[in-house]
Amino acid sequence: MDSQGRRDDAAGEEPRESALSLTRAPMPADRVVGTRIRELRRAAGMTQRSVSAKLGITSAQVHRYERGMARISTGRLLKIADCLGVPIEALLEGACLDTPRGPENPSEIEALTRAFLAIRDADQREALLVLARSMARRSARAAAVAP
Repeated sequence: MDSQGRRDDAAGEEPRESALSLTRAPMPADRVVGTRIRELRRAAGMTQRSVSAKLGITSAQVHRYERGMARISTGRLLKIADCLGVPIEALLEGACLDTPRGPENPSEIEALTRAFLAIRDADQREALLVLARSMARRSARAAAVAP
């Protein structure tokens, strides 16, 4: 130990980045999602300024999202999808190429079924069904519009 209570073996080492700084840095998927946001915004005939006004953020922040320079929270992704009138899945398209989805992954269907059956409250089950049907309709509409 040195005179300030630090371990000697750390002396002379380069400072390490904290886990927090590593997790906040944009990732390749952030660029993919940003590109999708830009494509869908343009397809909707909206400007960065009009999207930013609806979201209550600056147009500079929308620009950073679209360029993949800033990470987007899940809540903000939901708001962006709603603003653009698309399902959130449309924003994530192509961002998770190595993750199987839908019928190709039976374990997901089994897990969803088990979770649904574990919900005892009939109103909660109905709310989940309404949400799932709404998401399916939006997904189908987005697929019909996609080139």
